[in-house]
Amino acid sequence: MKNTLFVLILFISFNAFAEKTYIKTHYKDGTLKAEGWIENELKTEHWKFYYSNGNLEKTGEFNNNLYVGFWKFYYDNKNLESEGHFTNSNRTGFWTYFYRDKTIKKIGEFDNGSETGFWKEYFTNSNLMREGFYSKGLFTNYWKFYHFSGKLKKKVTLQTENL
Repeated sequence: MKNTLFVLILFISFNAFAEKTYIKTHYKDGTLKAEGWIENELKTEHWKFYYSNGNLEKTGEFNNNLYVGFWKFYYDNKNLESEGHFTNSNRTGFWTYFYRDKTIKKIGEFDNGSETGFWKEYFTNSNLMREGFYSKGLFTNYWKFYHFSGKLKKKVTLQTENL
């Protein structure tokens, strides 16, 4: 009987410790700051974070306090700032960045938190600023750079060793 009671108490204690809870945090003025799931004192599943003005700042998934899956980040004026995927809090896969006025700022891919592959970056007037290849976060291979007017400024071929 004592062993059964001990196992029952242990089981209840373990389940209470592992309980998943939805929480909300607030700024001093009472405005919602963040909301999401906590399990074993770690952020898990879907979360939303807010600016002090009440607008959404970012939203996405956590796993053991690490950013995972698809995330969206916003400017305080509600416009989308960037969107893309995370793996273990490292940017991965295709990402898009925007200026405050919603025009595209840059697009490209990440691998383990570093820019990789072909990227394009734009001026605020939507003209192409530069385009080329990254490897492990560094310019590599062929790049084109443009003037604000959109006219080609220069072409560069980079030789990067030991990447």
